[in-house]
Amino acid sequence: MLTTSDIERIDRAAKALLEDPGVRVEDDEIVAKLLACGAKPGTGAQVVRFPGAMVKEYLSMAPERFSLGDRKDGRREVSPDGEATFWTAAALFYLDRKGFRPIERRDLADFAWVIENLAEVDGIVGTATEDTPPPHRDFVGFRIMAENTRKHLRPLSFTPRGGEAMIEMAGFSRGGNRFGKTRFSASVSPPTAR
Repeated sequence: MLTTSDIERIDRAAKALLEDPGVRVEDDEIVAKLLACGAKPGTGAQVVRFPGAMVKEYLSMAPERFSLGDRKDGRREVSPDGEATFWTAAALFYLDRKGFRPIERRDLADFAWVIENLAEVDGIVGTATEDTPPPHRDFVGFRIMAENTRKHLRPLSFTPRGGEAMIEMAGFSRGGNRFGKTRFSASVSPPTAR
């Protein structure tokens, strides 16, 4: 279990890393938006540094409590004094009987299905799939997770356009509940970008 001292030390280290060396953001549009909001250019291409004052300002805007919902009509309030929630984490590779390898769409579908059936896990965090073109990885991953679990989804977002597509897809899945009843087929090709 982490002590208060451990938490404070991790917090200081994370903020120091955000300021220097910063974070590589692989989308020029997002980089421009971050710079317009007070971030500073880093030393490398697409590297953005977040000054301490900026981090403090934006953290102060975060709500102390918020509600998460799943697609089974379950809701959970998240707060410092609330009940713990358990999520998966974004992964870059799998280690299985096939060896150490990049994650593919079929793997994400299988993983989401397993998470759907684990009562102890509250939500799933997306991952990049190697067999999906990079500009499509966010909304394809979102679709795969939505087709294989009704738990809370936390997709990765790689581009502003992918984020817009996921917002549109989320509205569609809520209204018609298209997702969640059909297992993802690995033969399905990713949708084309807008």
